[in-house]
Amino acid sequence: MMRKLTTIEQLIDGNITYRLTLDGSLSIERLRAALDRVQRKHPALRMLLREESDGLYYALDAAGPVPLRVAICTSEQVLAGEIAREEAAAFAPDEPLLRVAWLRTGRGGVLLITTVHRICDGMSILTLARELLAATHRETPLLP
Repeated sequence: MMRKLTTIEQLIDGNITYRLTLDGSLSIERLRAALDRVQRKHPALRMLLREESDGLYYALDAAGPVPLRVAICTSEQVLAGEIAREEAAAFAPDEPLLRVAWLRTGRGGVLLITTVHRICDGMSILTLARELLAATHRETPLLP
């Protein structure tokens, strides 16, 4: 099923990246499970953008799992480079409209949550970040 983007959605083309600095460790398995839970809950995170002859469309329930990239950052320079890389990367047509990078450091790390501004504004990315962190602390899986 597809839905054509509105005029305003066609005009908005940019990403939002939310940075969370975390102390301590974060289990990759728990983070992956939390991402899956949040994606199931929010229909916009299960969409892909498709370009058709008459404009852009959302392909509903077409996205695979939210991409999760993990990098070990051994210095502040490496960390800054990884942040710049993430913030500059465009979304490919075949990837979900949300991605996460866990940049691990000796003290913890930086969790970068990046989304397409078409589906997520400043307040909604804060909500996603809160839901994601809360889901990493749940002991048992809950239904969305």
